[in-house]
Amino acid sequence: KIINNQGTLNYWRDIFESFINNNFTNTAFLLQDSISTFNYNLIEFNDTTVNKSFFMIRENLNLEYYDSNRVDNIYDDVQGSFDNGWGLYIINPESTNNQVVIELPHPNDDFISPYVGIEMFLQLDAFALLLAGAGREVKWTEQGNYNNDKSLSDPSRNANSPFHIFH
Repeated sequence: KIINNQGTLNYWRDIFESFINNNFTNTAFLLQDSISTFNYNLIEFNDTTVNKSFFMIRENLNLEYYDSNRVDNIYDDVQGSFDNGWGLYIINPESTNNQVVIELPHPNDDFISPYVGIEMFLQLDAFALLLAGAGREVKWTEQGNYNNDKSLSDPSRNANSPFHIFH
């Protein structure tokens, strides 16, 4: 979804300011207050492999979506998808590198970037990891032949996205 409302973008700015400043109570409140619109929530994730806690802002799955993959094998069916696809935002509140933010604006198109980005995030003890939620070709102007500069879903080309607000 494209956000064409400045008030919504400003609300995301408020959410991220609370999040970045480790005010998780206010972050959760702002997300809960907007749950019917955004369907995002705050999660504390305790990674027992690296023995660290991270905080995530993530979108809840909408389980009404169903994809049978057009075959009769029920084991490859997928239930659940995102309504907005605005991404996943992770911070490490105990980071020793508070100036380091790893951004992955094309995880659906550059398939290896999430693996490399997560590894960088952990090895550098970075402050934040941002993963965009849609491929750059998901939504475009639909005028003329497609090329990357017509993308509406690519956060590196469209400022009307939470990903760009966090950036």
